[in-house]
Amino acid sequence: MILLITSIFLLMANDTANVCLTTKLRVKESQQYVESITAICMNANATSVWSKNCKSNNCQSDTTEKKMEAILLNEDLSRMPPGVDLCRKLNGTFQFYDFFYKNKWHSMERCLFSDKSFIDSGALYSKYLELNE
Repeated sequence: MILLITSIFLLMANDTANVCLTTKLRVKESQQYVESITAICMNANATSVWSKNCKSNNCQSDTTEKKMEAILLNEDLSRMPPGVDLCRKLNGTFQFYDFFYKNKWHSMERCLFSDKSFIDSGALYSKYLELNE
C-alpha cells in the first residue's frame, strides 16, 4: 500500500503542470455540508486531486503492503464501483466532496485515510490497474 501511494504521488509530484493551493472543501455529512479550508494539489485540468501532504510523500494509511498484495493478487473488485471497493479494502473512507477552484465548486470522489490524507478514487483505481498489467 505504501508503495502504491508513494508511486502515485511521485508521478503527481513530477508533473510540472500540477498546482497546489489552499482552498475550501466541503463534504456532506448527515444531510448537511461540512466546510473546511484544506491544502490540496491537482493536475492542470482539476480532474485528479490529492491532499498536499502527499506531494512530499508525507501521507500514510492503515494498510500494510501485505494487504495490498492480497488485493492485487487475490481479490475481485467487481462487487461495487471499483474506486469505492478498493478504497474500503485499503481501510480508507470513500467520500463524495466538492472543492472550490477558479470561482466555482468541483465535485469529486476521494479515498480518505486515517491520517487525513486523501486521493481521488479515479487516480487510486488507475494505479491499481497499472500494477495489475
